[in-house]
Amino acid sequence: MNQPKDQLLPGTEIRWADIRITRTATELELSNSRLVRVLDLSLAVPRTKNLRHSPLNTEYASTRINQMDFSFMGYNLPDSKRTTDFTLESVEVEKNADCVLDGPHLLVRLQIHDTIQGLHFVREYFIYPDLPILATRCGIRAAVSPNLSWSPRCLSFNQNAQASPLESRMDSLRLAEGFGDFRAVEFFGRSDYTNNFLREHPLAGPTFTAQGNLLFAEKIGVGGIFFLQEAPPSSERRDIELHDFRLEDETVHSCCWGVAPHEVSPEATLYGYRSVIGLYGEEELGGRRLLKEYLRTRFPQDRNKDFSIMVNPWGSGSFTKDLSEAFLLKEIQASSELGATHYQIDDGWQAGKGLSALLHDNQAIGEDFWNISKDRFPDGLGRVHQAAIKHGVELALWLAPSFNRDFRDWKFFVNLIGGLHRKFGMRMFKIDGVELRTKAAEDNLEQLVRTLRIESDGKILFNFDTTAGQRAGYFMFLEYGNIFLENRYACHRWGQVYHPEQVLRNLWTLAQYVRPQTLQIEVTDYLNINRDYYDQLGVSHPDLYSPEYWAAVTLFAQPLVWLSPSKLDPKIQAIYRNVLRLHLQHRDGIFSGEIFPVGNKPDGASITGFQSHHFKDGSGFLILYRELKAPAIGKVKVHFALDAHLVLTSLSDDSGVIEKCAGQETVEVSLAAPGSFRFFKYERK
Repeated sequence: MNQPKDQLLPGTEIRWADIRITRTATELELSNSRLVRVLDLSLAVPRTKNLRHSPLNTEYASTRINQMDFSFMGYNLPDSKRTTDFTLESVEVEKNADCVLDGPHLLVRLQIHDTIQGLHFVREYFIYPDLPILATRCGIRAAVSPNLSWSPRCLSFNQNAQASPLESRMDSLRLAEGFGDFRAVEFFGRSDYTNNFLREHPLAGPTFTAQGNLLFAEKIGVGGIFFLQEAPPSSERRDIELHDFRLEDETVHSCCWGVAPHEVSPEATLYGYRSVIGLYGEEELGGRRLLKEYLRTRFPQDRNKDFSIMVNPWGSGSFTKDLSEAFLLKEIQASSELGATHYQIDDGWQAGKGLSALLHDNQAIGEDFWNISKDRFPDGLGRVHQAAIKHGVELALWLAPSFNRDFRDWKFFVNLIGGLHRKFGMRMFKIDGVELRTKAAEDNLEQLVRTLRIESDGKILFNFDTTAGQRAGYFMFLEYGNIFLENRYACHRWGQVYHPEQVLRNLWTLAQYVRPQTLQIEVTDYLNINRDYYDQLGVSHPDLYSPEYWAAVTLFAQPLVWLSPSKLDPKIQAIYRNVLRLHLQHRDGIFSGEIFPVGNKPDGASITGFQSHHFKDGSGFLILYRELKAPAIGKVKVHFALDAHLVLTSLSDDSGVIEKCAGQETVEVSLAAPGSFRFFKYERK
């Protein structure tokens, strides 16, 4: 969407909400009520002079400036010993007050040109009202190629003989004196192969390199700063750097644009990932709270359009064999009886062979591959669509756009998905088989989903599968949809098995930094268990936990009903329906707060859970799980409520209320049965 642009000339300023952008002959100041960043523009390419948290009156940047705020490997900058001729061509400001893809913000764009290299940089700053957050993004276009021998082998042999590591920097900041206690957070996708989705790396200066999407640094008595990269997980990136962050000379470098040296050309400006800086004080969970406040603003969700209780029958293990019009008619009725809001038709509805044609055969498929299968649906999906309307269930669909063509046929998929949306009212589409192996693939896929999200005014939403391949991960493309986190089967003799302990552990671990509102978390068929395979793996049987517990694990995320509802035993259906009704009844309240893990990390012997806190009035929701080997009574720390007297009312049973007195950090809760849960709403007394 093209927003109106204002030119910011030297000696002028632009104000909007609490944001002020001021330019002088040699400086640019970006500020709101919470943050100020002052840039030196005397060399055209910006260098940070100050970075201040305004309410705390705390300076986060060193007064010693020594290098540019960004770079791209193989190109000379004004501070190099090579000849350059950089000019700042313009400073533009866009007001984005109402946007489907982002929260209200000002976008400040610098156009920077060097005549010697025919090099053009775009430097963008995103500043949001009342948030101590500043996001940056860089673009590049050049008449000449980067002047280097670039490859991982060259890195290992140091053939470039550079004074500093070979890297492209999205942002750099020399920290004020005293910052330390560094911690990087590395995330992992490819959930088909692992249950370890997050790893924290404590780091110590004066120099280090680190992997991860997040880097934290704190200063005793002051507070902290985080750097977030809105990029794929480290192990799924294309960058040739061997690190995501680097610390040297008290300067944090946020690296990895996502643009390889050979991809730079004079024809098009290529944009890298966003790099975000957030400033926080010493308050409890300050960095994680601010991160989630930013993610809520950055990736807005509409409670009327973007959430679901999604049935996906692939988890039954027999969907391809079962698939027909008659089967789907039964499935949709059963989904309605279960209390689901959406039914997603998975791989098999199309005329072509299926995902295996792309994944294994590497087939160059034609457009007719994506016609509706006449063998399975001789009369199309019309009756299925009418049944969905009758039963109050929205149809959703699985697709795998052409990743083996770098999504170059993205316009075809825009027309295909748009047509299905208009004809059948489908709004939610699972995107599978993603391989972001080139910058072109990434940009083409984004063109696909961006076009549909905008043209439908936010009605069309995508479920991004993170189970394999090179994919966007936990902080990228969320303006276009949510995350299909994992395939967990109870019925097969292969793959990662379903177990409520492990599903809960995965959600709990990610919820430290990722908003569970963006995650689809599954429950599968309680009676469809391949016990021999669990025994072969040496894993306890999942039905040692009750079906209520299986379903309750999904309550603070978006439930993914990973089964065929028409095959569900009536007793299990009734149990799942009651738990899902509980989610739907309280979803708005849960999701309007920020969700944090509480208790101990799930390990089979913990009292654990989640807290959704409303910062405006101090109310919220709390769910606690007693794992099989956990004690019956536990004390759980309630965040953000030390000075509050809380009254907790049980929503999952008729046990009444319990209280937490002001000054107490914890609330004591009893869960009588092993493998049980309790769900509370709390308010200040």
